[in-house]
Amino acid sequence: MRNRALRGLLFVALSGAVLRAEEKATEEPPAAEEEETFDPDLYPPTFIQEIVKKNPCKKGQRFEVKDVLFSTELIYRETTRPIPEKSRELVKRWTRKLNAESEAAAFTRELLIKSGETSWWMPVPNSLIPHLRQELKPGDEATLFMSLAGCADGRPLVAIEEYSVPYYEDLEEDADTYIT
Repeated sequence: MRNRALRGLLFVALSGAVLRAEEKATEEPPAAEEEETFDPDLYPPTFIQEIVKKNPCKKGQRFEVKDVLFSTELIYRETTRPIPEKSRELVKRWTRKLNAESEAAAFTRELLIKSGETSWWMPVPNSLIPHLRQELKPGDEATLFMSLAGCADGRPLVAIEEYSVPYYEDLEEDADTYIT
């Protein structure tokens, strides 16, 4: 009798442990920090020259951090170069202001962009460069989503955050072949 009772208790104890383990396995994992999604509505369309004019650099200040978001249509050029030290330091300060200091390491190159008659060197995240090269050829227009990150020695620094290429809704009219 005693042996049978012990086996029953052991079965109940083991069953309970299995049930608790199954409950834990089916529980939702703790919510991880949600990944931020890109919101183009935060970047009002304007011209670089207008943003710089409305947010002038202060004279005599080595570094001035800003964060003015905007978007504009620009002409893509494939030319890149390593980011100069002053620009790298400003990017570090800018990302620190945004509580995203680890993102500064993603900006090691600048991309040459043409806006009207003016060419601009702009820091660009390394992860965007291969996509830009794949989707655009020099001379193509693209919408760039940018931030006036600040000023270094009185010169504005505009950083590229994201881009989009034009979508042509009239492609259907131009198609010669239709798949039905």
